[in-house]
This record gives sequence, C-alpha cells and structure tokens, in this order.
Amino acid sequence: MTIPNASLDAERIVEACKQLTAGSRFLNIGAGFGFFSRAAKARGFDTTALQPTLPCREVFKHMNGFEPVTAMLTSEFVRTHTAAFDVVLMSQVRRVACRVPIPLVGTLAGHAMTALLGLSDRVGGGMFINAYLRKDKRP
Repeated sequence: MTIPNASLDAERIVEACKQLTAGSRFLNIGAGFGFFSRAAKARGFDTTALQPTLPCREVFKHMNGFEPVTAMLTSEFVRTHTAAFDVVLMSQVRRVACRVPIPLVGTLAGHAMTALLGLSDRVGGGMFINAYLRKDKRP
C-alpha cells in the first residue's frame, strides 16, 4: 500500500469537497499539523480546525497562520454547532479522540457534506473507516 504525500492528498481531497458543495464553511476535526486546513483555506473555505494536542497546535499555527480550536470533538461541540459547517472532515484521527458516535459527526454539516477518511482504531492499528464521503441531495 502506498501512502500519499500529505499535502498532495489534502489538496486532492479538498478540491473534491469544493466541487461537491456550494458552501464555504469547512471543519477539520483532529487537524494535526493542518495540511487539510491549509488546502481548504487556499480553496477559499472559511476554515475551523479542532486540535487538542499542544505540539500539533504549535506546528499548525506555524504552517497555517491561525490557531486551531483547542478541543476534542464532544457531544457539546456537536450540539452547539449543528449544521454550522458545509464540509466536515476527519482524517487519520484516532477513534478515542472522537467522543461522539460517528453518525453524529454528520449533523455538524446538516444537509451538506461529511468526509471521514482513515480513522485509526488505536495507535499503530488498522483503520475502522477507510473512506466515507456523503453529500445529501436535499437543499
């Protein structure tokens, strides 16, 4: 299995998201160093990133010029941000970092788009979601 370059992969996936939504609000959950956030901002998205760990937030700020939200995905975040985003993306996020059931992640995007890519079940472990991309046809 070949692992794609993070920057090129982010650009490719964000471009696909851009073509599938007319909206501009992008949430990057578990943003890490911010490859997807950087690609989203470059494509004109109003980008929000969640990243709980300090070392990743420091690199993220250096790479992207803005700070991610210091948070994990929780039920409270979902409740207060339901339908607040047009694209919700999680990539290479450990399942334990996601404190809500995966189907609830989609409510953050309302009737727009959710992209979940390769969420890891444990450190060094297999992926429990290889790829999930949903776009509702409803207005």
